[in-house]
Amino acid sequence: MALFEPAFLATMKHEGGYVWDRQDHGGETYRGISRKHWRGWDGWPDVDAGKGTRDFPACLDRNAQLQGKVKDFYQRNFWMPLMDEIKDQALANWLFDKAVNMGIRQAYKLLQRALYVDPDGVIGPQTKAKLHAADPVELLESCRIEARRFYTKLALNDSSQSRYLHGWLARA
Repeated sequence: MALFEPAFLATMKHEGGYVWDRQDHGGETYRGISRKHWRGWDGWPDVDAGKGTRDFPACLDRNAQLQGKVKDFYQRNFWMPLMDEIKDQALANWLFDKAVNMGIRQAYKLLQRALYVDPDGVIGPQTKAKLHAADPVELLESCRIEARRFYTKLALNDSSQSRYLHGWLARA
């Protein structure tokens, strides 16, 4: 069974601190949590309070309560029951990271494509059976290929996002 903590720590290496990149479709983010998509996150009041300090945004990373809210957020919203069923930690880390980066349904679709299952973004019995029967090393490599295809297509279809392609491909 895969564990949340290693997956979370690996993903946080990619999800930085406070960012407000006007070209990023997510808009204002903290540790990858987009205010645009997660307005009700209970960490936003802490982020907003930090904006009034002299050492913003560095002060946010020292706020233990805020860091706990980040971790709780990701465990509640992205560490699905399926993750607990995955035996290979590297595969679980990858799937969790993709769910955070591109959304759960899209991450599941990449997994399904790698498993040669109809990519509907819903994990059902067929996907689970193939997942549990697959060689985790081979499956992870197939998933990475699918992610690179997805990111490349995204950048080609939206030129404003092409500036992120290098980072996405490295993350894939």
